Amino acid sequence: MRTPKDYKKHIEKNEITEKMISDCAYSMNKRAKNMRDNQRAYYVRRKYEHGFYDYYHNEREYKEKKEYYYSLKKILLSPFKPTCIHSAITESPYGLMKDLYLFTEVGGRTFHQPLNEGEEVQYKDLEIISIGRLTTYGADTNDLISVQFTKKVVELIKSGQYTIVEDD
Repeated sequence: MRTPKDYKKHIEKNEITEKMISDCAYSMNKRAKNMRDNQRAYYVRRKYEHGFYDYYHNEREYKEKKEYYYSLKKILLSPFKPTCIHSAITESPYGLMKDLYLFTEVGGRTFHQPLNEGEEVQYKDLEIISIGRLTTYGADTNDLISVQFTKKVVELIKSGQYTIVEDD
């Protein structure tokens, strides 16, 4: 996807809109899901195919990329206060797991960020809501905002020298 011209203009003025952050966070989230799925494919293949060895360390590289994209998403969502905490059941190569997620709404989209064990105490004021099963998917990278543009937004957020303005 081409970065919209108005996004570039906002960045030049050190401005960010909720829609920009939403699009960037969505893109990083979907890229991370793609990496997660690739990582799992190598994990399953290594586990069930006798003699399979990942000579090129693809599983590890996919895991590192996944964590990188999730770290960008976390920074992108940092200017916004989570709405609540969701308790959800997710599927992993190890089976079904029950996890807690910060739930944040930004620019017309909703996002889940996993909480590590014990982190929920930092959010005592947020209600914990059980949502049952949570299933997520990746997306075609041609439909996503570029990593390069997202990095510019992330650097602006990290600098603290930005203003959140109304969407065009």
